[in-house]
Amino acid sequence: MATIEIALLSEHLDESQIEAMLSAIADETTPVLDSGSNDGSIVVDSSIDDDLFVDFLGHLDANDLDADIYIPLDFEEVVKIGEFKIGSTHALQLVLDNLRDDFFVESDEDDDEEEEDLVGNEFDVEDSEGDEDDAGLDDMATEFSDGESYGHDDSSDIDAKDEQLRHIWKVVHRAAKESIEAKLALVFHT
Repeated sequence: MATIEIALLSEHLDESQIEAMLSAIADETTPVLDSGSNDGSIVVDSSIDDDLFVDFLGHLDANDLDADIYIPLDFEEVVKIGEFKIGSTHALQLVLDNLRDDFFVESDEDDDEEEEDLVGNEFDVEDSEGDEDDAGLDDMATEFSDGESYGHDDSSDIDAKDEQLRHIWKVVHRAAKESIEAKLALVFHT
């Protein structure tokens, strides 16, 4: 399972890696990192399906912003430090806002979700209760002339995948905002 976490950068990079990263982005920003008082990492979500998260990361990669760690500094390029790719949380927010339509997220839907605090909250996607007319449609099988019975079509699987990707978008969007406010790193574990 993939995990999204907000943490001190020093929990994931050693001092030499942090210095190398800061020197790589020094021309673009004035660093302020790990200034928040944090008793430990905040695991935002640890139950994300790996395949769906890789799909989500593909959207970030298409926008040249696929990284393992996002830091709350404003710079454009993803920097490679050792085995880690480091990106800007500010740039991540911009890309997520541009991808909002790709994940079918309504702006008012996300605004309602942002009001919740990340600490101590579960980010479960609400189960939607279908209309009574729709009940059982996915379970119905169609009998074809050759006598084979086929289950529901793939559209419900696609809808479920879209809903899970929308959930990932919302979690990452809120985590990016919290990362910037707390001046802590946003870390993706895959």
